[in-house]
Amino acid sequence: MPPMRENVWVFLCVFWSVIGVGVSLASGQERVFVESGVRETLERQGTVRVYVSLRSSSDHSTSFSSLEDRCSQYANMQSSFLEALPDGLCSVRYRYRYSPTLFVELYGTESLDSFSRSSEVEAIRLDARGGISVKESMEVVGANRVFSELDVTGRDSAVAILDAGIDSDHPDLVDALVYEHHFLDMGLDTGPGAEDSSVLGHGINVSGIVASRGVVAPRGVAPDAKILAIKVLDNDGMGWVSDWAAAVEHVVQLHETGQFRVDVIQMSFGTRTLFASICDDNFPAFSGACRAAVDLGIACVSSSGNQYSTSQLEAPGCFSSVISVSSVLDTDPDVLSDFANRGLQLDLLAPGEIITSSGPEGGVVGWRGTSQAAPHVTGLICLLREVSPGLGPGALLQAMKLTGVPVFDEPSGLTFPRVDAYSAVTGVQLTGDCNANEVPDALEIFYNQAADCDANFVPDECQIASEAELDCDLNGVLDSCQIAELLACRPHVLRGDADFSGAVDVSDAIHVLKFIFLGDPRTLSCLKNADANDDSQVDISDPLVLLRFLLLGGEPPALPYPNCGEDPTPDHLACEVECERN
Repeated sequence: MPPMRENVWVFLCVFWSVIGVGVSLASGQERVFVESGVRETLERQGTVRVYVSLRSSSDHSTSFSSLEDRCSQYANMQSSFLEALPDGLCSVRYRYRYSPTLFVELYGTESLDSFSRSSEVEAIRLDARGGISVKESMEVVGANRVFSELDVTGRDSAVAILDAGIDSDHPDLVDALVYEHHFLDMGLDTGPGAEDSSVLGHGINVSGIVASRGVVAPRGVAPDAKILAIKVLDNDGMGWVSDWAAAVEHVVQLHETGQFRVDVIQMSFGTRTLFASICDDNFPAFSGACRAAVDLGIACVSSSGNQYSTSQLEAPGCFSSVISVSSVLDTDPDVLSDFANRGLQLDLLAPGEIITSSGPEGGVVGWRGTSQAAPHVTGLICLLREVSPGLGPGALLQAMKLTGVPVFDEPSGLTFPRVDAYSAVTGVQLTGDCNANEVPDALEIFYNQAADCDANFVPDECQIASEAELDCDLNGVLDSCQIAELLACRPHVLRGDADFSGAVDVSDAIHVLKFIFLGDPRTLSCLKNADANDDSQVDISDPLVLLRFLLLGGEPPALPYPNCGEDPTPDHLACEVECERN
């Protein structure tokens, strides 16, 4: 376009916007929401790519006869707006089908002024590229590897998201949503439906972090999980504890009656009041509801709050039954966000700024806070439940803690685990369940619910049952481990000393014979000592070796491994276990 013609178009754009401003002022139009950073980026770079949301007088839940009708009306709004828009003011990148939203590149601050004064524009928001997206945060926690390498996506899992609601027609969430309900105004407004009709889109963003299908925003942590949307916050993001308690009870009833099998309840909100210790007693109805959920196998996850505290959390994050989550930087995951509450009762860390995911009117929105960290953990729970449905809330928490990346927080002097989705899923997926109790062996061992004296991540009881290891005294401890304990007291274990008396004599031969012919395992304290000829088995040849040595002057019990060095007791040779210990 020639420079003179371009200047004319710019003049017409400004003239058109001024006319629009005059009409807007005369009609008392509502203020346009302009996201923080839009003007700064435009002034710095000269151009900026933004989402422009057009105003719609229609109520999304009742004013459209069908989704097709809704899309048609949005398309007409977009066309009308663009047709009246002079060339040179901006360039259009995308027209979204499921919301009255355009993705455009603005040129100069004059264009932003014109859009922000237009009666047809509701909100202007930055593109996700300017901040840290869900895709990037998933790379931090390893969720992208869970999808690509393990093909784990949260299939058959369900999460109840208690928040400001959801956009039931959002392309990222429409396939995830299976249920809607709301609890508002201290019980005066309850019933079906959970539409998030605010310009904030907090509930939509949280839902996208958990389970976005990746149509508009990047995929969520568990992109095949199902969502039960429970609206407990109004359009200003505020709510009442009485409603929150009732909402948790409602989810528990849905689970208990079999309407839905709920895996996790997600809560990214708090009381604003901070607590340095467990706070169950301060909110008995709310904490009691969460405790009932956990008792039924439903994990409860909450944000820790954003009050910059290094020693206190908000409720429900300070409930004993709730998994509390705080925020780390996505660009430096080993540093906690400055605003993030933490304290002794904090459980986990996850990326919390800036997380761009599903947003209002079928678009995207970026948020920062512990509210964005918590749904990363919620999504991870869905992944873990896919590979091990029997994991209870306590086991889920320990799996995430055990496999998390330790992060030291200098302001509080505490270390917290930052979740690692790939390590957690592989840790649960690849470990066995040898006793078939639906709890992975490694987790049982970590909980001290199963002994693993040889530290091979297989419960001792399973090794004994499969005869992979011996337990001759039937005390549930591997014989090899007992020998190791005795070695700590006795510097030299003597081969041939079957009863571990400290000397090789006729009684040792008698003990081995009783073991062979009478099958009494309690007669042997050290099987390796009893294996006098070192042929890896205890049989009749071993007492014969001992008797020939003791009574007939025959060869002594087998020599130890060469790396044991010189044997200090020629008649009582050191057991090979001593070699292994050294």
